[in-house]
Amino acid sequence: MPSPPVPEHKTSGGLRVLAATDGSPAGNAAVAWAVSAFGRAAAAIRVVHVIEQRHPEQSASDAVKTALRNLVTQAGGDAGQIEVVALPHAPVWESVRDNAESFAADLLILGARGHSPFEWMRLGTTTRRLIRTASCPVLTVPPGNAEDSKAPMHGLVAVDFSEESSRAISAAVRLLNATGRNGKLTLLHVCETPHMPYEGMGYGPVAAGEELMRHRQIEAGHLLDGLAAEASSETIAVTTQVKSGSAAEIILEAASRMGCTFIATGTRGSSLVHRLFLGSVATHLLQAHSIPVLTTRDIQHEQLVPLSARVDAPPEGIAQ
Repeated sequence: MPSPPVPEHKTSGGLRVLAATDGSPAGNAAVAWAVSAFGRAAAAIRVVHVIEQRHPEQSASDAVKTALRNLVTQAGGDAGQIEVVALPHAPVWESVRDNAESFAADLLILGARGHSPFEWMRLGTTTRRLIRTASCPVLTVPPGNAEDSKAPMHGLVAVDFSEESSRAISAAVRLLNATGRNGKLTLLHVCETPHMPYEGMGYGPVAAGEELMRHRQIEAGHLLDGLAAEASSETIAVTTQVKSGSAAEIILEAASRMGCTFIATGTRGSSLVHRLFLGSVATHLLQAHSIPVLTTRDIQHEQLVPLSARVDAPPEGIAQ
């Protein structure tokens, strides 16, 4: 079986972080998270707010910058060292995306929810669009979440052995390195119960045979060990886990149980139907609003691992 894509880990160089807020609790939490995590590290931080005017007056821009400096100070940051910018409306998500590109941001930090009062809009429209269009990884911070600047960070990466999850590992490693603190990383693969057709019964979940499931778990463990060896360093301790069940639920449960600082995942899964849409697992994690989620995407093309490289392929001698 071919090996999964090997992430390319950047271990040096400061991180360029852009945090955007709309003044909502989640947006302000994103700024606080950025300041707490990177304010004392070798990182360049820019905090932005989009004014609801295409050509705002200077007084409006000055007022926004003053509010942003106060927000940085409240988060424990140095307002003289962290850049604040008032952006014109163009619309909001385009202004933030374009500014992140001109800033050459390595990480974009956003609130998970905006001002909408509707519960069903659990993931803000602006955040959703930036996740799908930003040219850098996006960290989405839920309301009320705070990063402990003194404790080591612990990231959990959801790994499905696609190109997307390889990029997620690389982004998580760079985030941990950029904090200037020792960190921990857990690589988790979930073997989901396959859905198979039954004659006259449509489609439904079926229990995988013990031999097939055991093969998948063993193979996934070997592949994770290889990825862990590439990601580990003197400052990052990497562990692996293989579980079976519903991916999104298990990922959230594991992250909560281990007290993880963030979850990293690709925006699309390994399924071919996820080439054009935000993957169901990523959507579930983002809408849970329980822990920050770091998402990555391929800005050039949605290249996936060949089907023969996936761990859900049955071993020789076992019929599908």
